[in-house]
Amino acid sequence: LSNFPNPFSTETNIQFRLNQNMFGELPDEVSIELYDTKGALIRQTIQEASTTNEWSWNGKNQENISMPSGMYFCRVQPIYDTQDKVDTTQVEQKIIKVILAR
Repeated sequence: LSNFPNPFSTETNIQFRLNQNMFGELPDEVSIELYDTKGALIRQTIQEASTTNEWSWNGKNQENISMPSGMYFCRVQPIYDTQDKVDTTQVEQKIIKVILAR
């Protein structure tokens, strides 16, 4: 999980790879969530999963309002259609720091 550029002023590209579960399957979807330093969810998107993934963040929240400069956390978490496809204790979530500098 990485993003470039970081820090950024207008847009950053978040790139990540997903691993197969113990059945050799990729997740069906992936949740990408952005949090502020207080832990408030400011943006979430769910997209179809593949081995390599990319998503761009424009520094705006879910209501399309520009966020202030600061540090944010991006969490990527796989989503499976049925929980019996995966042992939930083995679900890998990844978190990185993203710096917005306007």
